[in-house]
Amino acid sequence: RSPANSRARSNATKAKRNSTGADTSTVPDRDNSADPTADQALVPIAQMYLGVNAFLVRSILFDKLLDANWAVPWHQDVTIEVLEKQEVEGFGPWSIKDGVVSAQPPTSILENMITLRLHFDDTDDSNGALIVDPGSHLNGKKHIQDIRPSGPVILDCRAGNVLVMKPLLYHASNRSTSGNPRRVLHLDFASTPLPRPLTWKRA
Repeated sequence: RSPANSRARSNATKAKRNSTGADTSTVPDRDNSADPTADQALVPIAQMYLGVNAFLVRSILFDKLLDANWAVPWHQDVTIEVLEKQEVEGFGPWSIKDGVVSAQPPTSILENMITLRLHFDDTDDSNGALIVDPGSHLNGKKHIQDIRPSGPVILDCRAGNVLVMKPLLYHASNRSTSGNPRRVLHLDFASTPLPRPLTWKRA
């Protein structure tokens, strides 16, 4: 069993549920390199929110640097990845990028997912820390032009911190203005199958 798995299990109890749509936990004593076992190491935290059947459905590494830099406007995460396109009521629009099939599912599916963001670097406003609008996930799925945050909060995180958030939480980030890296492993979890014949594309 990897040290990362052991640390995640021992620290899963530090994550606390609340109504803001974003919590934090910590995986201590990490070095600053992306750990390929981190996705499975964080399953116990996802299980605290979704139950023992939680499973990983998407994994993305965001690496924001001065020469690879971008600002992300206010949005919600409203797409999921599936094995192949199937015409099922409530799913769509559809897209295919790099061979991966994505669709917007019904709001009820997004409401029953959780996102974990593992930070490999210290993050603050200078290097593009996430900005969230606490409690906004309770507003349901919105068209992007209708997203109007009412109380933005910048989430400063330390290396090893795990941010737990709901996909429907309004969030954004600014361009990095420092030379400090901002590497974040973004992990989406679900706990129930999709309506047949759709199937999750598990990460």
